[in-house]
Amino acid sequence: MSNKNAYTKIDFLRLMLTNADAISENDESVKIYAHDEGIDLDKVKSEGKQSFKRMMLRLNAEKTRTEMQSNQSLKEMALEIVDKLMEKANFSFESYIIQNSIPMHNRNLEKLSDTDIKNTLIQYHYLKLIEKSNLDKK
Repeated sequence: MSNKNAYTKIDFLRLMLTNADAISENDESVKIYAHDEGIDLDKVKSEGKQSFKRMMLRLNAEKTRTEMQSNQSLKEMALEIVDKLMEKANFSFESYIIQNSIPMHNRNLEKLSDTDIKNTLIQYHYLKLIEKSNLDKK
């Protein structure tokens, strides 16, 4: 509605809500009213559900984006931890896995490249830092 009209959106909503109580006393009166007005209730429900799902997807995407931005510092911390760990002369990936009880799906640890090892350790420490961060928030 434009500002040129004598009525505003709020006036329109008030008008709709005053009639809503009388119309929606029970399911049958709602169905009769919708039929008389040519409203397809199933279509309205379906469109409402789809709209709600789209809003939830957008909300979750924004939440994920925000978490990723806030977790950037945790990623950097994990990278620092792994860099320091791998710089040690006596570092052994196999013993580190056993020592920290890190579950590994790849049984051929000797075939992992240095990059694979580093990425695995970064993911492990990143998840540990996120877990610690979530516990601190509670």
